Amino acid sequence: MQRRSSQYYHDTNGVPLEDGRTHHVGVAKGEVANRIVLVGSSSRAVTLCSLLDGAPQFSIKSHRGFETYTGTFQGTPVSIITTGMGGPMMDFAVRELRHVVDGDLVMVRLGSCGGLSPEAVPGAVVANTPGSVRIARNFDATFEDESDANYVISQRRAAPDVALAQRLAAELARDCDV
Repeated sequence: MQRRSSQYYHDTNGVPLEDGRTHHVGVAKGEVANRIVLVGSSSRAVTLCSLLDGAPQFSIKSHRGFETYTGTFQGTPVSIITTGMGGPMMDFAVRELRHVVDGDLVMVRLGSCGGLSPEAVPGAVVANTPGSVRIARNFDATFEDESDANYVISQRRAAPDVALAQRLAAELARDCDV
C-alpha cells in the first residue's frame, strides 16, 4: 500500500503541527505566555497554579505527557508547563514552545535535579548562575570506581541569561535567608 507523502515529516528537525498544535507539547499560537516556568512534576505545576491571580485561563494535557497552564501572576501573563524528566523532554518543550510564542521568551526551570557538588546536599536551593552541562552515563563504564570515566560530560556549557540568573539568585538568597 502506498501512503501519501503528507503522512511523513519532511524535516525531523522542524516542529510538526497537527491541526495547528505542536506534536508533543500539544499547544498552538496564543495559548502560551512569553514567560514560562517549566517543572518536572504535575504536583509542582498544581502548586504553582495556586499562586496565579485566579484559575488558569487555559490548560491542556498532551498525549505525550506535557501539561500546560496559562494564567496571570500579579497581572503578568505566565505559563506553567510540565516536562517530565530528562533532556529529550526539555528539548521538545523548548523547540515547540519557541515555535508557538512570538517575541521575547523567558523560560525558567524550577525543580529538583542531581548534583555532583558536595555543597548541593538534599534540600539545598541552588540557582545555577554559571550555566549547565550535560552529564550522561557512560554505558561502557564498569562503575568500579568513582572516576569521571563513568560519565560523559559535555564540554559546552549552556549559559543562562546573566541578568535573569543574577536576579533569581538574589531573590532566592533573600527569600531563603542565605
